[in-house]
Amino acid sequence: MNSVKGTLQVSWEGEYGPDGPWHAVTMDAGVSRNSTLAAAWPDWRYRSKVLSPALGGNYTVTDSASVFILGQDEGGCGARETKSQIHGCWRGKIVVDYLKLERGDRILSFLTGGTGFNATLDAVEEWVYELPDGSNYSVRVGTLGLGVSTGELPGILQSWNSSGVIASTSFGLHMGSAALGQPASLVFGGYEKNRALGSVGVFPLDRFRSGSSILFLVDVLLGTQVGGSPFAGGEGSVWQGTKDTEGDSAEKTAQAEGAKSGTALVVLDPTVPYIYLPPGTCEAAARRLPVRWNDRLGLYLWDTGDPTYQRIVRSPAYLSFVFSDPSATNITIKVPFRLLNLMLEPPLMPTPTPYFPCKPWNTEDGIWALGRAFLQAAFVGANFEQDITFLAQAPGPEPVQRVVQILRPGDTTLQTSPIEEFERSWLPSWTVLEEDGNRGLSTGSVVGIVLGVVAALTAAAVAVWFFWRRKVKQPEALRSEVAPKEQPEMDGQGRAVELGKPIPHELQSPAAVYELPISNVPER
Repeated sequence: MNSVKGTLQVSWEGEYGPDGPWHAVTMDAGVSRNSTLAAAWPDWRYRSKVLSPALGGNYTVTDSASVFILGQDEGGCGARETKSQIHGCWRGKIVVDYLKLERGDRILSFLTGGTGFNATLDAVEEWVYELPDGSNYSVRVGTLGLGVSTGELPGILQSWNSSGVIASTSFGLHMGSAALGQPASLVFGGYEKNRALGSVGVFPLDRFRSGSSILFLVDVLLGTQVGGSPFAGGEGSVWQGTKDTEGDSAEKTAQAEGAKSGTALVVLDPTVPYIYLPPGTCEAAARRLPVRWNDRLGLYLWDTGDPTYQRIVRSPAYLSFVFSDPSATNITIKVPFRLLNLMLEPPLMPTPTPYFPCKPWNTEDGIWALGRAFLQAAFVGANFEQDITFLAQAPGPEPVQRVVQILRPGDTTLQTSPIEEFERSWLPSWTVLEEDGNRGLSTGSVVGIVLGVVAALTAAAVAVWFFWRRKVKQPEALRSEVAPKEQPEMDGQGRAVELGKPIPHELQSPAAVYELPISNVPER
C-alpha cells in the first residue's frame, strides 16, 4: 500500500459482526511468542483497547515481556445498568506496551521507553453489552485510539508526529461498506481526497469531554437520489427533535452549546454499531418502512416477506442527516438504504437476520452517537493541531483511483472531489425505479389519482362517442328541417306501407287520386 510522504495508511482486513458486517483495523500488542494480529475499530479516545483471549483477542498482560502496568482493575460493571450505556461496560488494566499495526509492506511499531513511540492501552479482560431484555453478550473487537492525550502519556498520533513520521497530528477516516465490498480507509497525517465529496463541514473539536467534535443535528429526511420513490408513505423530514427524551438534559445541554431548541447534539463514534437518535425519529422513519420492532434487541428488523423490502433497500433511496456548523451553514450526509440493510448474527439472533440500524435512545448526558452504520457513508477527519473535525459526504462502492492528500498542521479545510461523484459511484449498485409522477404520495392518494384518471378517460370516451353519433345523423336532421314532412305511403286499402317494403305499382301512378273526407271539405 503506497503512502504519500508524511502520511501513513493502515491495513484493514476481515469482516466482523455480530451486527454488520464491518471492516476492522488489524493490530497486535506486546512482545510474546504467541503474538498475532487482532481486530480493532478506530476510536477518538487516545487509549487503545486490546482484548484478552477470553474475548477473542490476543493480549495477556502476564505473557508480555515489554508491558508496564499503570493501573489495576480499571473500568468495571458493578451494579450500574449497562443497558443505558452506548459503550457497555468493561474491566481491565491500563498499561504501556508495544503496539503494532499492519501496513501492507511492513509492520509499524510503537515502542515504550524514550523513543517517543509510546502506546497507552486498556488491557480488557471483560467487556459486555446488556440488551433491553437483561441478557448480555461480549465484545469481540478491540479499539485503536486515534485521539490526543491531555496528560503526560501521548497518543499514537502524537508519538508519530513528534518523531517526524507523519506531517501533522491528524487523520482521515472512511469506514466503507464491507457488505458491498467497498474498502475502508484510514490515513494518518492526511486523507484520501476521493473519499470526501463536495462541501466540508468544519466543527470545533472537544478533546477534553468527548474526545471528538459535538455536532448539531437539526434534521433527518427520507429521499431518493434519482428515479421514482419507493416510499408509499411519502418522503421528507422524519425529524422529531428531542421532545420525547426523558427529562430536559438534552435541551439544557444543547442550549449550553449554543444550539437552537430541538437540536440534538451528536458525536461520530466508530466503536458503536448503530445510529442512536432521540426517541420519535427512528419511529417516524419506521412507519414508512417494512420493518417490525423487536423488544428483546431494541431494534427494527426488516420484514423480508414484504414486497416493498427489496424495492426500498435496492433503490436509490436514502436517509439523510442535516448538520448545522458553527456558522449556521447546513451540511447534509446521505446514507443510502443499501447501507441500512445490515445483518444480525449470533449471539444477537440465532440465524442471520436483516435489520434497520436506527436505534431510539434515551441519553443520560444529552448527547447521541452516530456509529458505524452512519460512517459507512460519511468521511470524517481531524486536525488536532487546529482542534477541528472535518465531515463530508463519502462516495459509493464503485472503485476509483486512490488520491492521498497530506494534512499540514495549519490546514483548516480539505480539498475534495466533486459531489457529482456520489451518484456516479452508486448507480451500478442501485435499481433505479421508474418515474411515475407519484413521488411522495401515499398509497391512498395514488389509488385515488388513478381512479380519477380512469373516470376522466371514460367520460371523455363517452363524449366522443356521442359527438360522433351526432355528426353521423346530422345530414338527415338537416333535410327534415328543409323539406316538408312526408305522409306515410298507403296501400289500396288505406293501410300504411311499412318502410323498406315495395309499394304496389298502381299506387305509384301519377293519375292516382286520394279523396279527402267530406267533413274536411271547406265551405264555399
